[in-house]
Amino acid sequence: MADQQLEWLIEPLRDAIENCRCIVLVQAWQKMPYFALLPFQIHLRWPGRIDALSLNPRLGIVPFFESDFFTASAPLYGVQEVISRRTNARVSRGLKRSFPEDFVPQDWESRAAKRLSKLGKLVLPGVSYVAIDRVTPEGDVAPGHRSVLGRIAARAGLRPFVLVPAKGGISTKSASVFAGLDALLVNAQGLRGRRTISSLRTILDCCVGKVPLVVLTSGPTDVLALFEEGLIPSVHLQFVGDMQRSLEIGITIVGRDRPSADREFEFAIEGLEQRGRAIADLVRMAKAAWWALRQALYRPFTQSPEVRRFLAAHDQALGQMPAESAMLTGVRDLLRREMLNRDLEAERVRAVIDATLSVPGGYGTLVLVRDEVEAQKLTVSLAQELGLSPEDMEQLGVHVTGRRGYWPDRPFGAAVTAGYFGTRTIDTLLACRAVHVRFVVDPIEARVAWFQTKRAAELLKSCGAPAAEGVLRVMAKELSGHVAAFGDLVELSLALSKLEQSADPDEAARSQPPPALHARLVFTDGSSIEVNFHARFEVIREAGKRLKTLEASALEPGDQIVVLQEDSRVLFSERLLDALDQGPLARQAEKRVTWLAVVQSVYAARQPTAQAIAQEMRERGHPVDLATVRSWLRIDRTDAAVPDRPDRFMAFASALGIAIEPNELLDLYSGIQNWRVNHRKFGRELARAVRAAYLGRLDATTLRKIENEWGLNARQLVEGARVAVLDEVILPEGGEDAIH
Repeated sequence: MADQQLEWLIEPLRDAIENCRCIVLVQAWQKMPYFALLPFQIHLRWPGRIDALSLNPRLGIVPFFESDFFTASAPLYGVQEVISRRTNARVSRGLKRSFPEDFVPQDWESRAAKRLSKLGKLVLPGVSYVAIDRVTPEGDVAPGHRSVLGRIAARAGLRPFVLVPAKGGISTKSASVFAGLDALLVNAQGLRGRRTISSLRTILDCCVGKVPLVVLTSGPTDVLALFEEGLIPSVHLQFVGDMQRSLEIGITIVGRDRPSADREFEFAIEGLEQRGRAIADLVRMAKAAWWALRQALYRPFTQSPEVRRFLAAHDQALGQMPAESAMLTGVRDLLRREMLNRDLEAERVRAVIDATLSVPGGYGTLVLVRDEVEAQKLTVSLAQELGLSPEDMEQLGVHVTGRRGYWPDRPFGAAVTAGYFGTRTIDTLLACRAVHVRFVVDPIEARVAWFQTKRAAELLKSCGAPAAEGVLRVMAKELSGHVAAFGDLVELSLALSKLEQSADPDEAARSQPPPALHARLVFTDGSSIEVNFHARFEVIREAGKRLKTLEASALEPGDQIVVLQEDSRVLFSERLLDALDQGPLARQAEKRVTWLAVVQSVYAARQPTAQAIAQEMRERGHPVDLATVRSWLRIDRTDAAVPDRPDRFMAFASALGIAIEPNELLDLYSGIQNWRVNHRKFGRELARAVRAAYLGRLDATTLRKIENEWGLNARQLVEGARVAVLDEVILPEGGEDAIH
């Protein structure tokens, strides 16, 4: 699989090396998960494939996340095969002698060759042969560890390495280290985080023209995000992949009053952004709330993060600076009016349902909405329309999602979007390979979609990709007709207004400060969530082998965390285990609940001290410390413990004064013990599922196994989880002091 996906990259890499230039590969709305393996393939499977590259090349790849390390840690390369390939490559290079170091074996080769009887049949990961060295922002290089082969490597030998940035990001100093490599690979697929994008721009500014570069993107909008101020003249674009030439597009216009409503809103905020930073922040929040309300499928929408954020911030500002904040009272009134706009709600919901049920789906229909809450509600509405249960919609092939960072993992016959949510909307519609596409948008959304689609089409024109460009031109033409029908100008403006620039909810959220005692976690794909300082997250460490729990205030850029349907307040593993307790482990969990209820009831009636219980157990030959006894008496069922041996369990029951027959007590203990064993078993399965979700490898077989063994709720939780890479942690002013 990896060989097939990476094979085509050899030619553009050869071109970049031979001409020492930067080649940007624009994929046809696709993502390649194995890109991080390319340096290892060149060292171990394809040595000598590129004549202009040494057999011991100095390669680098940026960025390099924990998921990339996990990919590079997969056992793919047999020791005997690698030695054979590298030996043959040296023989082939014998007459050329372009690179003197070609004839120097790498530091592990000679000793491994002498131990082929023991090592020859081993299949090892790339990181066992080639070290991953990390460059700090200060420009220092921290050498990486190589398992197995690193232990036998000759100390004075030629040490192979791949250079990657450390978690601290890329500075001008560290970028200069990458400029000394033989070739540099840049993985820009789906990146939107400001910090990560800034690091990549620093690399490009320092390295273009000095070192061969290959930049991989998933589509034209990745290029527009990376080269926001325009392409560097020496950068060469190359489109790769296939795109269907025929795309049937339908557009339903809703909210026809949007242009006049927007003018009313713009009049209410006119000039306010120039009245100081605090008021400007409130105006930005108000714009995001306005877009959220105009796009809402279901009301009341006061629980929307955008609306809630503005109302809370405005209330606080009214107490701190009443005169200035009062100028936004008109804005608040307009938002309140939109909260009660039932006609718009009914119109948009009806249009989305009609579009979903009428579009020719063929092999499935993808429906995009603003967030996961609306996805759940729309699924219920669709099911009610058909007289089915919400669970039946997936069986019919209708997949409704509002998940940030969503990327289709399978093709769909049709796609419907319930609004325009930034460039990710167009990306997702085309990535799902739908032949039939339906937009349900208002005139302003249509205009923003037209503008950004046209920009992407212009970029593809410079790539020489007529088929993909034609698809975007058709989409832009359909959208422009609907925009012109409701606009004031015959010619559409080539720039978006400040209000229209708030169309992307992710970008709008990133530009606003979080409230007190909260942090905004921004991910590398541009999505973000707002959480309390003390919200807990599971961070993936050791190439996915371990989940470590950290509070939001302790997270760092580069951390990979499990996000469950944008709800960070409950840990993924805790939610999954709760689902198991309601499904396949229900009977065992019930015995534990019964035991804890009995303990609390007897303890409340008798009120013995922990010391008295410990003393009586000691006299019965079961010594135990006070902390352990207190853990058995805890009120909180989540934290409460249960004696771990049957004799100790019986002794504790006797010491506490529980009057239950011994055989019934042992039955309770047996159920609780089985519950504990199964939790550990499912915990191991959970780690495997997280690693699979981590790389987008939760295939249908794995999901069926989860459903059969764990129950449907567990499957839904695993499917709803995503692993996101942290780009930055944004704190409110004085947030650092509040944490401590």
